[in-house]
Amino acid sequence: MAIFCLFYGCGDKKKDDSKTSQDSITKQYSTTEKINFEKKDLVKSVNNCRPGEKGCTYIHITYVEAADGKIKDRINAIIKNGLLTAYEMPDKNLDNTQLMMDSYIRDFESFKKQFPKVIQEWTVEFDARVYSETEKIICFAFENYSYLGGAHPNMVMTFRNVSRETGDTLSLPDLFGQGFEEKLNALIDKNYRRMKGLNPGDNLQEKGELFENFIKFNYNFSVTGEKGVEFFYNAYEIAPYAAGPVVVTLSAQDIAGIISGASPLK
Repeated sequence: MAIFCLFYGCGDKKKDDSKTSQDSITKQYSTTEKINFEKKDLVKSVNNCRPGEKGCTYIHITYVEAADGKIKDRINAIIKNGLLTAYEMPDKNLDNTQLMMDSYIRDFESFKKQFPKVIQEWTVEFDARVYSETEKIICFAFENYSYLGGAHPNMVMTFRNVSRETGDTLSLPDLFGQGFEEKLNALIDKNYRRMKGLNPGDNLQEKGELFENFIKFNYNFSVTGEKGVEFFYNAYEIAPYAAGPVVVTLSAQDIAGIISGASPLK
């Protein structure tokens, strides 16, 4: 993943302004079936402390669940798999969200028994939501904010773009066909330079805040409601933590020349 921020400074948590606050999303398009989403909420904490209180270790998961529609089960399976990434369980065979949350609490309690004098609290806040929609695609964002000790918290965003017709997860070849890589990389490079106010020949490592003197596509992308594509690079992926996540947005006009004839972006 996995999907999904702009988000934070060291020790601080800032939510993405694009986060939907609706309890139900009921968009209907003329060519596709309406899908209703219900919002769910799960919380576990040590000694039943209140999340957000000083010294409280907790895991809080919010997510949407498809309530109807012919691809309801496929969507909910994608969301369920995303929820299981909220905490990396020692037992990889666990496939249940409640078991994952129980594992998180047990691991913290084990840590405190091993290091009773260490003053520390853990936090996991995970949000799975509808990020954007077109008449053919629903994009889900999985946002994971966590602090499990160390110098600073971490924020990771991943995305899954799902066909409204089949419930299949869409890949870049589904959007662009074959042989898109070079042209897509050129568009990303051009837009990143424009975003940073850089010239075509400027060194991206020296002037663009990147680890290397290049930027290329990754597989963590979202289809926007305007049928563009956003490529999301989490902290440390292509730039230092202090730079935060990097988002490169390509508009529908930008990608018009490279989408395939059968692309759901048509």
